[in-house]
Amino acid sequence: MRIVFQIGLVVFGFATVIGVRSLSSSRDDLLLAESYEVAGDLEAAALHYRRAIRWYLPGSPFAEKAVQRLVRLAREADRQEERLRALRLWRSLRAAILSIRSTYLPFPKRVRLANERIASLVAMSPESADARSSSYDQRLQLQRRQLSESIGPAAPALCVLLAGFLLWLCGLSWFAMHGLDESGRLKWRLAVRSVLVSLFGFTIFAVGMILA
Repeated sequence: MRIVFQIGLVVFGFATVIGVRSLSSSRDDLLLAESYEVAGDLEAAALHYRRAIRWYLPGSPFAEKAVQRLVRLAREADRQEERLRALRLWRSLRAAILSIRSTYLPFPKRVRLANERIASLVAMSPESADARSSSYDQRLQLQRRQLSESIGPAAPALCVLLAGFLLWLCGLSWFAMHGLDESGRLKWRLAVRSVLVSLFGFTIFAVGMILA
């Protein structure tokens, strides 16, 4: 029971550090994006709005504000009929939200809105595939199908990521609790085993991050 409690404390400590880091980074990127927008550098503003979204935590007000601001920039580009810039912004919004999906998809209405605008803008483009041999409605339906195929949550990748994270924490916890004897000397066999478990867990965690 004591070991479970100690491991729980380690997990809680790691989660707290990661949560504080995510919230502070999201806030910093949001503030930086707003300053760039005020200065008129909309490309830099969009970049930092995307970064603020990618530091998402459930309930984070900063990521939600960043999504709203990026939607506003994209709609302004739509109103000004700057199609290339609008397309870049809608794609940026969609990519940023999809990058934070897990067992669920945050901001699903915004993703559907981005999909619709991307499909419409691509279908209207004279450079789009089959622009001469197909109608606008046919191209629009094709784009809608292609965009909707990649919306679902990345659950398998999340399972890999969580498994690696837990192994990583277990290895560190085991070393912290049993890696040293009462006099503070290193127990080499236990230390090596715990380090190997941690490295293996971190490797799996990194693979999950790549797949997510």
